[in-house]
Amino acid sequence: MAEQTLLVSIVTPQGFSIRVLASSVQVRTALGRIEILRNHAPLLATLKPGKLKVTPMGKQEASTFLYIEKSGVIEVFDNTVTVLADNSFYGSELDKQALVNSEKELRKKLAENSQEALGVTLDALNEVNEKLKIVDEIRNETL
Repeated sequence: MAEQTLLVSIVTPQGFSIRVLASSVQVRTALGRIEILRNHAPLLATLKPGKLKVTPMGKQEASTFLYIEKSGVIEVFDNTVTVLADNSFYGSELDKQALVNSEKELRKKLAENSQEALGVTLDALNEVNEKLKIVDEIRNETL
């Protein structure tokens, strides 16, 4: 089975670290979303904030969802995927109701904001929406 898998390592400076045998990895890079499968061409890319999904081998385990905060890099070489992220955490740690409340507050703030603060508010709103997508995808996958 090991010869059909990817070895995925994810590390942050805060001490977050996991190693997983997986069949695929999906992540958002500076050039768009990509999916990495066995025998992927060598790759080095910068990451954008957003969801990282690691699909384990077989159907016994649920996928692992992470949220990459800020940025990072991904390297793919010889069926090994290494992610170095500024910060990340498990998608299961996200609180949907708190995110919905944040989204409402940010949309209200967006309507009231001056031109200078719009960019910051839009970035925060995009981050909340990405996190909500992770929460929904985790829920849908466990059904």
